[in-house]
Parts: sequence; C-alpha cells; structure tokens
Amino acid sequence: MTDVTLEVPAERKSLVLANFTNGKIDSKRCDKLSVCHLTSSQRGPGGKRKKQLLVVETEQMAYTGQNFGVSADRSQHFCKYFVGIRDRGKMTICDTQIFSMLPKIQGDEEESQKDDASKSYLEKNDYLTEAFGSKKKQKAMENRLRSKSAAKSIETIMDSAATQAITQLSHISRAQAEDQTDSSIPPCNKEASSPEDVYGLHDIISEREMEALTTPASVFYNSTFEQISQWKEQNEYPLYITNHLMSLPLSETERWEKSKCLLYLHYLITFNSINVRVLTQKAPLPEEWPGVVRTQLLNRFTMKLDTEGRSRRYRPARLKDKTISYILVLCLIIDEFKVDVTDLIKDLKLSLIRMQNHFRALGCTLSTKKTAGEQFTVSASLNLPLSFPDPSARSKKGRR
Repeated sequence: MTDVTLEVPAERKSLVLANFTNGKIDSKRCDKLSVCHLTSSQRGPGGKRKKQLLVVETEQMAYTGQNFGVSADRSQHFCKYFVGIRDRGKMTICDTQIFSMLPKIQGDEEESQKDDASKSYLEKNDYLTEAFGSKKKQKAMENRLRSKSAAKSIETIMDSAATQAITQLSHISRAQAEDQTDSSIPPCNKEASSPEDVYGLHDIISEREMEALTTPASVFYNSTFEQISQWKEQNEYPLYITNHLMSLPLSETERWEKSKCLLYLHYLITFNSINVRVLTQKAPLPEEWPGVVRTQLLNRFTMKLDTEGRSRRYRPARLKDKTISYILVLCLIIDEFKVDVTDLIKDLKLSLIRMQNHFRALGCTLSTKKTAGEQFTVSASLNLPLSFPDPSARSKKGRR
C-alpha cells in the first residue's frame, strides 16, 4: 500500500458533482453529454452563496439541477462536502457542490402543460418566488416548506400513536368482556340459611390447590411455639398468620385444613403486595409455590394485554379489590365469620375506612369495642340476614 500525501491548499478549487435521481448515466455516453453551469449574480437565502444552475443534455433527455429552491438538495444547507483528487501519491482537497439532477423530456410541452394545470396556486406562486422573488421572500418560502415537512412528520407519528392506542383499548375491552361475568367478590349465596353457607371454602381454594398445599403447609402443621415466636420477631409471615399459628387445633384434620388455609392466605397477601413491574416478568411468582396455586392466582387476579406481539400482565383496580375480597372472605372462614380487623389493616396496609368498605361489600356488619387501656378494636362479622350496600344510594351520593 503506497503512502499518500494530503494537501489542503489555502484557496481550494470548487468542483461540481451531479447526482442523477433517475439512475446512473451510461459510461459510454458520458463523452456525448452537453454540460452547462450557470451562476447568477443574485444570492440565495442568507446572502452567502450565489444561485447556480446546472444543465446536462443528451440526445433524448435534459437534466436540470440548482443549489437553491424546492427541487434543490436539502443536505447542502446543513453540511459541507469535499472531494479528494489523487495524482501521483498526492491528494488535493477541493470544495464541492452537489446538484440533484431532475430529468425533463425535451419538447414534451403537453406534459408540461398538464403539470402546470395540476399545480395549485400556492405551488405556482412558490415557483415564481423561487425564480424572481427577493431574498426575504425566498427565505420565508423555504422556512414555510420546511415547517410543512416537519408538520407532516409529526402528523404521521400522531396517527401511528393513535392507531396503537386504539389497538390497545380494543385488547383491553375484549379482555374485560371475557371477564365481565367474574365479580369482584367471591361466589355468594345470598339465600343461605346460615353464615357457613354464604361463602364456600372451595370457592376460595379449589380441591386441586388444597391437595397441592399439603407438602408446603407441613411447615405450619409441625410448627412449634419457639419457631412461631421467631417468625414473628423476624416478620417472616403476616401478623394475622403468626397470631393464628399460636392457636392451631389439636385435631389432625382440622389442623391440616387450617394450616393450608393460613399458607394460602400468606400467598394471597404476598401476591397482593407484588409490584407492577414484577408482573411483567416471565415468572412473577416464587418458584417454591405450588404450580397449581401460581396458575390459579395469575388467571384469577390478573389480565393479559397483547401489544406489538408481546404479552404482559397487569392488575386493574377491579382485580386488586377482588384480591382483597378473597383475602377477607378466607379470614372470615378461618375465624368462623367474626374477624378482628386490627392485624389485617397492618398486613394489607389499608386504612380503616377502606377496610370497612370492603367488609360491607361482602355483606358484613362492623362493630367497635372498647378494650383496656382506652383502646378500640373493630371487628367484622357475617350475620343473617345479609346487609349489602345499596348501589343506587351510592350513585346518588356521587351525583350530589
């Protein structure tokens, strides 16, 4: 590889390059081209460069290009081009100007007249301004055309964003339509003759889930007082669960059932506190949880949204309320339909008012009791006949 000496003269030559927009010129006919380069005394916008016109003619076609105007190469305004001429180990740098050559068939006046007829008044006025207008008018015209081009780009982006938003809304609406039969509270028997028949345990925890909980629930089943105290100090489990582990039944059947219920309650409370970003992961729930439980929780308390070929999960407000309802109903079953809400308020991080509203939506009545030390405890109980909030009264209150 030979060395090349680079030379940048103080007064560089100016070269002209032609870029033919409809393709390359046959190299065999380059010698037959007729080239004319015209320079006007009038300067373009900004007054820095003079107007130039390049005309290239063949036997069949004529090409024209200019350095200013609508048909000019826009890149000339934002960057500068150079050409290197290599001769015997020396390369000389020269300034250059690129002209975009547009074809024009000679003698085709009918087509020219049709083009003129199809042009709007504004386009014809721009053509005249480009040819004979003052510097101020030409600069204003170029600014207007540049702004128009930018506006079209923004409009295209807005249309694309609107189309994507409509697509997402259609997916959401379809998902909501599929899930519209699923209430925000568990299946409820309003005609029940006893509180035990209002909500069924298997509507909260299916038989398959109960069976899958046997192995992991053995931790609760075999727990000792010292172990539970340690869990409580380390906040290993919610306060409601550790307090109930202190008084597990001695009967083997009842102890197993309550251990499974408390473990499932732990899963529900943990799931309720999951961050939105965690749900976007491929496996948002801990792997040590039984697979049946993980699948059921995701199917029951989340929704899928497909966007741009990708599927992600999310939890609308309705499904968040549904999760809390299932937690409270399971607590009612564990406590034989009378629950002290003190521990649940801390575990679920809810205000007392919100907790009361959730219990009332389940048909419960609430009572306040004064204890030693001038403290008050609030309890929720499921009594017959059931008392549900009146939706019409709530809507009238909202209108007022």
